[in-house]
Amino acid sequence: MSKKKRKVVFKKGEGDIRPLNLLNMERAVQSNTEFLERVFDDFSRELGRTFLSQFKKNIRPSMVSQKVCKLDQFFKSFPNSVFLSTFKINKELERGFINFDNQMVYELINLGYGGKESNSREIVDKEFTQLELKFMEGFVKKILLCLDHSFSGQWPMEFLWERNETNPNFLPSSTGVVIIFTFEVNFEKKTGEINIVLPFNLVEKLRRKV
Repeated sequence: MSKKKRKVVFKKGEGDIRPLNLLNMERAVQSNTEFLERVFDDFSRELGRTFLSQFKKNIRPSMVSQKVCKLDQFFKSFPNSVFLSTFKINKELERGFINFDNQMVYELINLGYGGKESNSREIVDKEFTQLELKFMEGFVKKILLCLDHSFSGQWPMEFLWERNETNPNFLPSSTGVVIIFTFEVNFEKKTGEINIVLPFNLVEKLRRKV
């Protein structure tokens, strides 16, 4: 991954996000996540193969940014509807999250039920049906398997799906610090984003084991 793609997109004064009590935020993010470069390169390839197997299309994901913030601040950035999955890490108390932008959710659902990729770039904002949620639950579990495989070469890790949430008002309240890894997914006619959210202290633990 090029240095350009590893560049942190944190900006002072951006939204409600403020510098945490670290000497240098950008350097702290890079020094704590550079060792995960190979893991997320593997994850991108695994996810690409999953897209190909599921949808019979060459859909290319790649990590484009990473940033640190408090979890509450990440949740506050969501629109009125959201698709977010919570997962356990190694059957412990620590939780991670997977979040898609809404347009991407509907694109995946459309492709999953045999439809064609749409030309519209309009952000869709409507309630998800139970059938759609069940489809997305199955796909998120496949993403977690990709994470399992990607981390297994370095550490014994297990990511277990817990639940989905579509109403931002019901998201857990937490001031814990997280690192958000954003992956851009290139379809033929548009792009979407997936955010993988991991606790900062988990990444610190892994870094010490390198």
